[in-house]
Amino acid sequence: MKSLLIITLALIAPAVLSAGVSIELETAITVGSVVYTNTDEPGIENWDEVVIDPLAAGSLKYQSVNFTGELPRSAWETSELEYQFFYKDSGALYRSSVSRTGEIDTKAYPPINNGFTDYITINGIPYILDETDNTILGWNEVEGVWVDLASVASLPSGQFTSLYTLYNKPVIGIDQGLWAIDVEESVQVSTYPLSAGPLIYTPNNYFQILSVAGTLNFQSNRLSIDGTSTQALEDMHVNSAEYAFDSAAVGDTGTISVFEYIEGEVDLEVDILDEDKAPYLFVWTNDEQHMLIEKPFRTEGFKGCFTSYPRIFCAFTGIDKMVILFELKDGEFRADTIIGTYTSLFGMDIQSIKALGEKRYGLLSKESDDSIEFTAFVATSVAAWKLNSEVQGLDSHMFLSFSKELGVINGFGYEAGAASLSKITHRGPLEYSENTFSDADQYIFIQERDGEIEKVFPVAELGSFSFMLLFSMLMLLSVRRSKARF
Repeated sequence: MKSLLIITLALIAPAVLSAGVSIELETAITVGSVVYTNTDEPGIENWDEVVIDPLAAGSLKYQSVNFTGELPRSAWETSELEYQFFYKDSGALYRSSVSRTGEIDTKAYPPINNGFTDYITINGIPYILDETDNTILGWNEVEGVWVDLASVASLPSGQFTSLYTLYNKPVIGIDQGLWAIDVEESVQVSTYPLSAGPLIYTPNNYFQILSVAGTLNFQSNRLSIDGTSTQALEDMHVNSAEYAFDSAAVGDTGTISVFEYIEGEVDLEVDILDEDKAPYLFVWTNDEQHMLIEKPFRTEGFKGCFTSYPRIFCAFTGIDKMVILFELKDGEFRADTIIGTYTSLFGMDIQSIKALGEKRYGLLSKESDDSIEFTAFVATSVAAWKLNSEVQGLDSHMFLSFSKELGVINGFGYEAGAASLSKITHRGPLEYSENTFSDADQYIFIQERDGEIEKVFPVAELGSFSFMLLFSMLMLLSVRRSKARF
């Protein structure tokens, strides 16, 4: 993995990173010593730091980690601001950690007799799936041993095929559905296996999106942790023969699910397709209902929706060829920030948007035959800064999360054998600020036309032409490559 300076990345679901479970792990199944390797001297600041424009952010520091093993599958930050990620190598599980001062530790967990096929972590505690003995093992950090959960919890019958994290608990997948594991009693949360359809969630509920024989539209199955669910299906209002689930983003007022058109020839960049079908449909879900919502008025291409909890941002190309971030709240779009032009972002995908104060931190990617170019930027209502661009291998991944340290964003980049942690310190007020720009109201429904809903939002005086010129100039500036890898 080549060096890369990135401040924002997006992939891992908050449900996985913030989950916790209270199972007492007391019975040892495999005992072995834990191996720690400290690669730096304690007490010394081991971060590398990059000089960046002080208007863009306060500081950017990074640390690289090399290891031997597969692609990491889980990461989280402790209350002591230690960032940990987990990976598998030669049948054993490992954890690498980067401390607040940039020190690197590697922890090797004792291998089990049968090896394992799947694993999760909950607040840094690993759980592994032993398919040979058809059981789940959890790590007892105090005793330094693996514990068979069958000895402390009620496990369902059936062949265990997969392991997940939902409702702050380990969840086992079997052919008959999903079961949440608890000390007192395991609960079936769904009668459908995870392979039947993807999961989305609101702040209070999980839903599984299903294509069910005999029904025209996608159906949602509301999962239940208390065993009281009737498993009744709810209509998602999207034809499952014409559309496929694409992605979802969650905020504190609900969740948006995006469905992509799958029939005919379609140019999704400019919304041109056969049979006058919308290239994307948008479903707003809260705890009461699912409802189709219209995209913002006078927009063409769709660039994605992104979780910046408790907020959601979606990016669209306007008819004036500006790429605009819209905040989505209660199922309504509000034009927020211009991040570029259709030309300057052509062929690029937006991977992440995170908001602190008035700033919108973002990550772009552009894939070629043998590499991916990642470009980090920061945008406000008046300016945008390109931080850096680097070319990485096709197996590289990146995501960002808000640090437990106030005003800091953690960025984690990884591939098999290499990873890096970057910390971006925000400059400016932390309290979220709504942005806007000149003519922002043209993207909102402002009068009754053919059934469109009337919505009015305030407009600030800011010349969109001057913003476009400034952004284009900044994006054309060459930024020196750094050895930071992200």
